[in-house]
Amino acid sequence: MLFICTNDRIFNELCAFARELVQYGKVVDMLIYINEKKLEPIYISRKGVSYYCRKDLKWTGRPKGEIIEKFINFKSDLLIVPVFEQAFHIKWIASLCDTKMIVAPFSGTNNWANILLKLENNNIEEFIKQTVHYLKMINNKQNTEL
Repeated sequence: MLFICTNDRIFNELCAFARELVQYGKVVDMLIYINEKKLEPIYISRKGVSYYCRKDLKWTGRPKGEIIEKFINFKSDLLIVPVFEQAFHIKWIASLCDTKMIVAPFSGTNNWANILLKLENNNIEEFIKQTVHYLKMINNKQNTEL
């Protein structure tokens, strides 16, 4: 999962979603952008959760660093990108990730995701709900597993 943490509510919603995926036996790795010049001590990376900030962006806006490279090179089946605003660094990371499928909100400039979710409001709860719905359809199992 790759996202921009703009407030505690979004962070908590996405962490709860990640815990739900883990309960279904999925491996979840999160890369979270914090729009600060440098990371505060509260943003200590732990298993499955890494952070980056403005100091991790080159002057061109391109992300740099070991955390970014590790996330990009991690082989996965799915990348979930619940980012509603345009951010070059998110697009850059998502485009280079070693993943089979990317889920992201619909926008006219989104040419890097495979599954685009059109939402009435740019609402994180609705994004999660639709993501789960379409993953279940793709999985095509008769049970409720993701």
